Parts: sequence; structure tokens; C-alpha cells
Amino acid sequence: MITNTGVEELRQVLAELYDLDAEQARTMPSGFYNNDELLQLEKEHVFRQQWACVGHAGEIPENGDYFTTELVDEQL
Repeated sequence: MITNTGVEELRQVLAELYDLDAEQARTMPSGFYNNDELLQLEKEHVFRQQWACVGHAGEIPENGDYFTTELVDEQL
């Protein structure tokens, strides 16, 4: 179990998982899902650097209607 690890250690684990055969596949350790440092890197290098679909025209039934959402701590 990996908890409270740094990003570099998580990257090493990911590299090891990447090299496994399909028969050895498994989920990533919990550190990938609850590491604040990794989350901040993802926000900066994934969500703030690329276009992200946050809705579909079908979600807006009438002219003038709208919806709001949040992405990377920003109201949209």
C-alpha cells in the first residue's frame, strides 16, 4: 500500500506497472488517487493545458438556457 508518497515515487511505480504483461495487469496503488501533490500536477499539466468537454448542446433544451459546472476549482 502506498500512501503519502512523493510524485517521483509514484512515477516509478507507474513505470513498473506499464512494463507488466496484460495478464499481470492490476489497478494503480491508492497513492495515485489521494496524493495532493500529484493532483496539483494533474490540474496544471492536464486540465489547465488542454481543452476539456464539460457539457453537450443536448443538455441545454431551450435558447437562452444554460448550465454551470466547475473544473479545476473554477466556476464555468
